Amino acid sequence: MKRLTVRAALEKAGVEFIAGGAPQSGGNAMLSRCVVMTLGAIISSAIAAHAEDKKANGQAPQSTVNMVFGRYGFHSDPKLSATECNVHMNLDQKTFLDNFKEIQKIGLLNETLDSSTVFTEPNTLSLAFFFQMIPPATKDVYEENADADKCSFKQTMTIIDDYGNDKTVPALSYTFTRAIYRKINWDNFPNQNMIKVAPGFRIDPELQTMVSGEQNRH
Repeated sequence: MKRLTVRAALEKAGVEFIAGGAPQSGGNAMLSRCVVMTLGAIISSAIAAHAEDKKANGQAPQSTVNMVFGRYGFHSDPKLSATECNVHMNLDQKTFLDNFKEIQKIGLLNETLDSSTVFTEPNTLSLAFFFQMIPPATKDVYEENADADKCSFKQTMTIIDDYGNDKTVPALSYTFTRAIYRKINWDNFPNQNMIKVAPGFRIDPELQTMVSGEQNRH
């Protein structure tokens, strides 16, 4: 049985790795392209969809990351002080998977994936969604917090364990600075380049194992 790496699993889900990008731990050095999607395009399409819903309900549209993507289970919680900047991001996997089709429609996941993937590869889909969400969430921290400079970002995921209880598992982590934020042309920045520009970018081994387990069942 052919083993599918984390990188290959992400590519299948629509995550694009740009030539020259650092391979994941245990990943394949061969880089390929799937869905080309920049931060500007994702934010614009998501906000447009959100605005249409709000307009239909007679409400003013909101454009912050939490207000736009919160309905898909994603939430960012920055904690800033005079000496620290820590950002905890979490994805409620059940909410995310319940909205799988809508997320496909706005271009955040590969449209060729069928609904069975929600049941057979939930963690692979979740990891792909993380890669789409961390650039806008990172950008949001620096735009909304003028004093933010060096920040630590940690992404977790809330899943339902074998006993039907909520369980929070680590997903990925990285650091970022205002200097890097200023250097990026966010309208043209490919989301998956975060792995190149964010210092200390790391996918947690537990999540890598969960993703690999799904892929190796095929």
